[in-house]
Amino acid sequence: MMMCVVERMVSLEKQLEESRLECVRLQQRCSAVDSSVKTRHSDVMLDNQFTLENHPPLNSDNVIVSSHIHQLNGVIGNLRSEKLDLTTQLRKQQLCIAQLENMVDQLSKQVHFCVAYSMEI
Repeated sequence: MMMCVVERMVSLEKQLEESRLECVRLQQRCSAVDSSVKTRHSDVMLDNQFTLENHPPLNSDNVIVSSHIHQLNGVIGNLRSEKLDLTTQLRKQQLCIAQLENMVDQLSKQVHFCVAYSMEI
């Protein structure tokens, strides 16, 4: 019985560590997507400033500009969607980590109780 609890505790600790690493990886990906969105947004803003300062107002009939704007909106939408997916995965991993930590704490208490009980006998 005691060995089974210890093995389970070691297994949960390993799973907890793996979940923590996955959480860190997801946070890094989320940050990378966020910075990518910010960089692209600032690049678009700079392009817009350049266009507005050096040229007359753009005609909405300009197919090339409309196509470029449509493409940029698609990229921004995809990055936002990816960020949302990564954030969801991150939240799930954080919940999993919290549950695993709780299980490890409970098993630790059981082990300490079993050890204390076996010393009394």
